[in-house]
Amino acid sequence: MNEHTLKILEFERVREHLKNLAFTAGGRELVNSLHPSNRLENVQRIQSETTQTREFIDTAGNIPLADIRPIADVISDSSIGVKVTARQALDLFLTLKTAREIKAIVSAHREIAPDIWFVAERIKPKPQLERLISKSIDENGEIMDSASDRLTSIRSQMKIVKSRVKSKLDEIIRTSSYSKMIQESVITIRDDRYVIPLKSEFKNHFPCIVHDSSSSGQTLYVEPLSVIPLNNDLRNLRQRDREEIERILTEITKEIGYVANDLKIMDDSISKLDFMFAKGQLSLIWNSVEPELDSSPKLKIISGRHPLLNVDPVPVDVQLGDGYRTLVLTGPNTGGKTVSLKTIALFVVMAECGLHVPASPGTKIGMYDDILVDIGDEQSISQNLSTFSSHMSNIVSILMKVTKYTLVLLDELGAGTDPTEGAVIGYSILKYLYDNSVPTIITAHIGELKAFAYKHPYAMNASVGFDSETLKPTFKILIGTPGASHAFDICKRLGLSESILSNAKELLSDEQKDATKIITQMSEDARIIGEDRETTNKTRKEIEDIRSRHLSEMEEFENKKSSMLEKELKKAGNFLSAKIAEADEIVKKLAMASRQSKETDSLKFKLDLIRDEVISKTPEYLPHGESADVQTLKPGDAVFVPRFKSQGIVMDVLSEKGKVLVQVGTARIQVSAGQIELARNLPTENEKVIEKRPTFVRIPIKLELYGLQIPDALVKLQKYLDSAFGAGLPFVYIVHGRGTGALRKSISEFLPTSPRVDRFHLADEADGGDAVTIVFLK
Repeated sequence: MNEHTLKILEFERVREHLKNLAFTAGGRELVNSLHPSNRLENVQRIQSETTQTREFIDTAGNIPLADIRPIADVISDSSIGVKVTARQALDLFLTLKTAREIKAIVSAHREIAPDIWFVAERIKPKPQLERLISKSIDENGEIMDSASDRLTSIRSQMKIVKSRVKSKLDEIIRTSSYSKMIQESVITIRDDRYVIPLKSEFKNHFPCIVHDSSSSGQTLYVEPLSVIPLNNDLRNLRQRDREEIERILTEITKEIGYVANDLKIMDDSISKLDFMFAKGQLSLIWNSVEPELDSSPKLKIISGRHPLLNVDPVPVDVQLGDGYRTLVLTGPNTGGKTVSLKTIALFVVMAECGLHVPASPGTKIGMYDDILVDIGDEQSISQNLSTFSSHMSNIVSILMKVTKYTLVLLDELGAGTDPTEGAVIGYSILKYLYDNSVPTIITAHIGELKAFAYKHPYAMNASVGFDSETLKPTFKILIGTPGASHAFDICKRLGLSESILSNAKELLSDEQKDATKIITQMSEDARIIGEDRETTNKTRKEIEDIRSRHLSEMEEFENKKSSMLEKELKKAGNFLSAKIAEADEIVKKLAMASRQSKETDSLKFKLDLIRDEVISKTPEYLPHGESADVQTLKPGDAVFVPRFKSQGIVMDVLSEKGKVLVQVGTARIQVSAGQIELARNLPTENEKVIEKRPTFVRIPIKLELYGLQIPDALVKLQKYLDSAFGAGLPFVYIVHGRGTGALRKSISEFLPTSPRVDRFHLADEADGGDAVTIVFLK
């Protein structure tokens, strides 16, 4: 199909809607290459794909594509031995895992989606590669300690050496002879070596190596000579760590290379599935249907809605090919003729691309070799052509390409020039298309073209509706009825004098007057019949929907009622049978007892317990205590809330509202006093109430304080620690920055005073170094 038509129809906007529903780069590439096909077998196949994916989404939901990552570069690089990064390996792992899940989901529904399964079946899971990556790389894309025994050993040694370095530096900081030389009691990292901040004036009094200085020059970051051997050991271990990571990534790269072909097939399959499900999702969003397909060039659109309009479009009903191959669409301006042409053409393009069309069931689309259109003002300024010349140039090009399998759509044929000449030229063009059996739809205002359909058996008039009372179009297409211009009605409503109108009417010939009167009456009759038919069909559908919904609800209610009744009766029967048997056994023993004894007392007590238990189960919800009175309740009272089958504690009494605020578990609810009961079994004073820390509150693990004044920062820190403690976080990161070190020092002095804090220390360089403090909560 020619690109000019696709551009005029704005098909690229349809592609954009579809592209926005695709998750993967491969899926979006398939959308970009989407193009109509005129082979019936091919269109049937791709339409079936869309139908199956829509049914799949309705039944099982969308497949999980969000974790699919771009892996084409990983596959190609590993195939030629280029080492992958840890992040690339993680992306591959997520894609492998998701692809395996997708195949399992599609397999479970292969009965309703054989075309989808045909694609998903090509996915070959790689559990060995998944295990290799998952044991080596964590969810953040970092190599784990457990990736190899050697790496485990190296990192264990690193921890030991780090601890010894820090201990040695702590000892130096605490030494009285050095404490006055130290700018701040912190350990940080410079040039991959642990250092401490030294006041610059003591540089020559402290045996050390200087690695860095503050921006003011007042602080030097120095490495004491006594820790140089330990820092050297740590540096060597880090080098060994990097070498082992490289070895592990090389091993992963080789494993990927071994299965590169299967991974390429998997990636292509995922892209195809993504594309298919995007089509199904678009069908749902636009409330579309799979059109019936026909090998011949014909169409029938029922309640077709243009999907790209910003307003709700009026549904279009139109057909071509059954009984007539030429349709002349007439009527007033702004009546929707041009939109109707675009809707018809766009539906053919969408159908031949395998997309459902936003219309009602029964819509039929035939196969066309091409769609040739002349719609709207396409005047070419660069060629210095007038509007008429531009349209005629386009039409000449169309006439050179047409066949009986080409759909031709011409907007305002014959307009833009002298009416008499335009009429005969338009008539001749239409006659040429008709004589060559070319499926054609035109819009026009010219009377001679309206008469064309009356003179040719395979041509049909149609019009867009117009309400002469409101002077507004109805946008409905009326097949078989030519459109009146309504010029006199419009002019009269707008205030043109009666004398001018009368004079204009006198200038009409008798034939023109009769034709106008007949056309106007036909249009009005067609409008009334159409409205009556629409009302009747709508009423019939509503009645059928109500009846169907009523029968369905009644059936569902009866099924649920029977099922629940049977279940409850069975449950009650089992309970009563067990208790009656237990009671009978006790009665027998009592009957055999010759006198009162401890044993008979015990048996009677058991019998009373059984009676109480049976009573408590009948009915299911009996009061757990006395009814609550809002006047007597007070904070701290234990109550039972039947609605939640849970005990709670009164937090506040709202007497004026007759309501009570009750804590039930971790939730606080406000209920009427009549909806709660005083609970039995109140906790005694000696019973310990254990505070449970809820875990459902979402609190960020990092708090940023840099740039704040110290008092403001400490207030914010205390509130944050309380929230983090309540949320159950084991530790948090406090980002205070470096600066002069005053904020960090204030925080380090404040943290030991907080009841929420267990311990804390500055972060490693990888986590922010001395700009971040890690706080462990109790």
